[in-house]
Amino acid sequence: MDKTNISQQLAKASGANSRSIRARISDVLDDIEKAISSGVAHDEIVAILNKNGFDLSIKSFRNALYLARKKAAGQPAIRQPAPVRPTAEKQVSPQKDSSKEADEIDLKALGKLGSKTKRNRL
Repeated sequence: MDKTNISQQLAKASGANSRSIRARISDVLDDIEKAISSGVAHDEIVAILNKNGFDLSIKSFRNALYLARKKAAGQPAIRQPAPVRPTAEKQVSPQKDSSKEADEIDLKALGKLGSKTKRNRL
């Protein structure tokens, strides 16, 4: 059994078009990062990748690169919804039995209120 032959075949299979672009970008992420850090433009990287079996635009490359970087950093690639904060329950103070107070109406206060509104209307 030839291990180098198996590893070459597995390497070819990893570049197959059946895998997602993000997965294939993840395979060569280290090389892409080195190229970017040395000043190679994204357009050039996309051209090189397309010559080697990738079929992607600059936009899809940047999106796949972003997701591959997030995955490599151990962060979830998809943003999770924010947890719902529990609302603090308001404490309601017990109300006094004001049935007598509700029945008694302060006529003087009502008279003053009415006279103020009449003046404001004029």
